[in-house]
Amino acid sequence: MKLKAKIRELFASSAIVRFSKKCYDAMFSGIFGSFFTSYTPCNQLFENGIWGKGRNEKVGSWKDSGLSRIRRSAIVSYENSGILKALSLAKDWLLDSAIRLYGFFFMYFGICSLMMNFIKSFAFGEDLSNNSVWFIGLLMICLAFPMLFSSKTLAGSLGESVFFSLVLFKFLEFSEMNLKKYSFKSYGAKRYFWAAMSGAVLGCISYFISPLIISLAIASVIGALIVYNAPEVGVLFTVFVAPFLIFLGSPSILLAILILYTFICMCTKIFLGKLTIRLEISDIFISIFMLILLMGGLISVGGVASMQQAAIYVCFMFIYFMIVSLITTKGKLDRLIGVFVTSGTLTALYGLYQKISGNMEVGTMDKDLFSGIDGRITATFENSNMLGVFLIMVFPFALSYFFRSKKIYVKILSLISCGIMGICLIYTWSRGAWLGLILACFIFVLLYSHYIIPILIPTAVLGITVLWNKLGGSGIVTNLVDRISSIITMSDSSSVYRLGIWRGALKVAEEYWLTGIGIGSEAFRSVYIRFAESGIETAVHSHNLFLQIMIETGAIGLIIFTVAIILCIISALELIGKSDKDTASEKATCVAGVSALLAALLQGMTDFIWFNYRIFFVFWVVVAIMSTASRIGRKKALSKTEYDRR
Repeated sequence: MKLKAKIRELFASSAIVRFSKKCYDAMFSGIFGSFFTSYTPCNQLFENGIWGKGRNEKVGSWKDSGLSRIRRSAIVSYENSGILKALSLAKDWLLDSAIRLYGFFFMYFGICSLMMNFIKSFAFGEDLSNNSVWFIGLLMICLAFPMLFSSKTLAGSLGESVFFSLVLFKFLEFSEMNLKKYSFKSYGAKRYFWAAMSGAVLGCISYFISPLIISLAIASVIGALIVYNAPEVGVLFTVFVAPFLIFLGSPSILLAILILYTFICMCTKIFLGKLTIRLEISDIFISIFMLILLMGGLISVGGVASMQQAAIYVCFMFIYFMIVSLITTKGKLDRLIGVFVTSGTLTALYGLYQKISGNMEVGTMDKDLFSGIDGRITATFENSNMLGVFLIMVFPFALSYFFRSKKIYVKILSLISCGIMGICLIYTWSRGAWLGLILACFIFVLLYSHYIIPILIPTAVLGITVLWNKLGGSGIVTNLVDRISSIITMSDSSSVYRLGIWRGALKVAEEYWLTGIGIGSEAFRSVYIRFAESGIETAVHSHNLFLQIMIETGAIGLIIFTVAIILCIISALELIGKSDKDTASEKATCVAGVSALLAALLQGMTDFIWFNYRIFFVFWVVVAIMSTASRIGRKKALSKTEYDRR
C-alpha cells in the first residue's frame, strides 16, 4: 500500500497530471462547471413547469375519469381473453412435458426431412449434394437420441442445466421459482403420438420449405413469447443481432420488425400498469426531433421514398425510449453493454477474416495515391467508413471494462476486445474513424482519471515504437502515414470530391435554411443537382451529418437535435463530476458514452454517418446507454442522500 501511495504521489507531481487536473477542474467549476452540471436543475424546472403541472392534474383526475374506467375494463377483458389463456396453457404444457417427448418430435422431424430430401435427390434427380437438409436432419436425429432416455421435464432440465441456469437466472434474471412448480408426470401414449405426428408433418413440409427456415420459425415464435413477457430481452437481442442481419437480407426491414414488436410489447406492459415510465427534458427534445423527422418525410420533395426513410428513422429511434424505460437497474445495464461489446468484437473479427481471405472493398480509394493498400474491410456494414464509425462507438465501452472491473479475466477480455477492434479499425483505412478513435481515447482518459495519463503516454510511445519495428518493413506503417498526411494535404480524390459536394450542399442549405427539403437521398438528389459543381452532380448526400440535418429538416431540426444531444451529454457529465464509489460503474459508462458519441459526431463532420440505417440505430443506442447510466447513477445518489439524512 505504501508503494502504491508513493507511485500515486509521483504521478500527481508530474507536469502532465497537473495540467490535466487543471483541465478537469476547469471543466467542473466556474462557468463551465455550472453548465456541465445544470441538467438536474433544468429537468426539475421542466418537471415543475407546464409539463409537470399538467401531468399532476391528469394523475389526480385519472382514477375517477371515464377513460380510466374504460382502461380498467379493457385490461380485465384482455387478461381474461381466450388468446392469453391459450398461450398460458401452451406454456404450461411445454414446460411440463418430458424431455423424451421432444425427443420423439426431433426424431420424426429429422427422419421425415431426410426422406423428403432423398425423394428430391433420387426420385426427381435434383442435385442436392451440398444441401444443408442432410446436415440438419442428421443433427435433429442426434439431438433426439439422448432426449429419448431422459425422465425430466423441460422445466426441470432448464433449471438443472448449468448453461441455461446461467442464461435464464443470472443473465436474464428470470424467476427460478416459476420452473420449480413443474414436476415429472406419466403421460399416456396420446401426447407422444401428437409429438411424433407434429415432427413428421413438419418433416414432410420440408419438401417445400427448408427445415432451416422451419426451425428458425419455431425459434422465432418461442422468442416472441419470451419478449412478450420480458421486453428487455428483445432489447438485448436486437442490439446484439443488428450488425449481422445483413446475412439474412433486408437488414433494415428485419431490424424494424424486431424494434416494432419489442416496442409494442413494452407499450402493452405500460397499458396493463406493469411498467411505468418517467420522461425527462432530454426525452422531450428527442421526441420533438422524431416528430420533425416524420414531418420531413410527409412533407418532402422526395415523395414516397422520403416517407419510407422517415418511417425507418422514427422506428429505429424507438430503441432510445425502450432502453431508458426497460433498462432500469445496474445489472440490466451491464448486460446490455456486455451484449453491445460482444456484438462489436464479433463484427471486428469478421472484418479481420475478410482481410485474411482477401474479400475486401477496392473501389473507394485513390489507387494512384495509395497503391500500397490492397483493399478496405467492411465486415457487415458494406462500407469501410460505416464500419469505422460503428467500431469507434463500441470501443469506449469495451475500454471501460478494463478500468471499472476488479476481476483480472474481465480486464484481459477488455484488452483483447479493444485490440481486435483497434486492428480492424486500421484496415478500414478510414481517416475519420482514426481521428474519432483518438478523440474518444483522449476524452475517456480526461474524464475518467487524469492520473492514468503518465502511464498511457509512455505506453502509447512504446506501442508505436514496437509497431514501427515489427511492421515498418511490411508497408503498413507507410500506408498509415500516407493516409494520415492526406488529411492535411487534401491531396487525394476523395477529399477533393467532398469539398466540391460541401460547396454545393451549402448552397442548398442557404436556399432552404428554414424548412429544409425533406428526408432522404431522393429528396437530396433532386434538389442538389441544381446547385452541384460540374462533375459531381450525382451525390446522394452531403458527406456531413450536421449539414445533412440542416438540409433535410432546416434550422429548427438542427437546433432541436443539437439541444437534445447537449442535454444528454451534460446529464452524463453531471454524474461524472459528482461521482463517488457507489456510482463508479455508472461513471465509467457515462465516460464511455460521451467518448463514443463525440467520436461519432467528429466522424460525422466528414461523413453522413446516418446514411446506413443500422449506424443510425447504433447511434441512438449509445445515446440511450449514456442517458440510462446517468439516470441510474442519479437515482443511487439521491437514495444515498435520503439515507444519510435519516
